[in-house]
Amino acid sequence: MNDPRWEESFTKGKILEEGLFGNYKTVLLTISEPIGIFDYPYRLFFFKENTPTPILILSLEVGRMFGTCALGAHNESAHMNFGDAEINMTAEDFKVWAFSTAQKIL
Repeated sequence: MNDPRWEESFTKGKILEEGLFGNYKTVLLTISEPIGIFDYPYRLFFFKENTPTPILILSLEVGRMFGTCALGAHNESAHMNFGDAEINMTAEDFKVWAFSTAQKIL
């Protein structure tokens, strides 16, 4: 996983829901503490069956240094930026974007 601090999401965050997306287990978190220089109001993790490391993470990313807000993704090899986002995005709106994006990536 290209995000070396992804596990912090589970120690600092709260699970909002778990589910399935095709053959992938999904976990949606909200995280109230910063991870490095970012806040992650929402992160959606995708796991292959019986694997402890996610293969995809989609996030609402708030840069604390400059106050930027974007939709981003991490996979095994890279970070991808999908452009600006509203900091007040609801969990439901985030999920719509995240599942639509995951369908294109996975």
